[in-house]
Amino acid sequence: MANRRKHQAQLFSEIDVGTLTSVFAVVALALLIFEMLFFSRALEGDRGSVVELPRFAYSVAMRDALREDAVTITVTRDGKIFVGLHRATTNDLVPLIQERLRSGRTKRIFLKADIRTRYRNIAVVIEALQQAGVGNVALLNRVNL
Repeated sequence: MANRRKHQAQLFSEIDVGTLTSVFAVVALALLIFEMLFFSRALEGDRGSVVELPRFAYSVAMRDALREDAVTITVTRDGKIFVGLHRATTNDLVPLIQERLRSGRTKRIFLKADIRTRYRNIAVVIEALQQAGVGNVALLNRVNL
């Protein structure tokens, strides 16, 4: 009987590392899923400007837009215009577009426009594309799943 009481008085103080690792893995997975669902709406532009692209159910994959020599024009929410890595004003937009078309292999222009920007900001870019003689413009968007 004395032997039994001695056995009950001992405390078990070890951490199960396998269980701790599983809990950390589940928490990390939950955080990743949360981030993908709620924070992936804003896409980073090439120059660090946040652009939320419009969503469409039916769209075509534009793999050429991922090329390094692709000519991308970005219009941000507040109307700032970027041609590649350079911020452009409305006055120097046409020469920049023509320069990029001469140096690039593709003759297609990719236009990223924030969903919240005003139409007049996009109209300025489209007018500059017409003045530069560009006829092949692709509007980038996100697939609505």
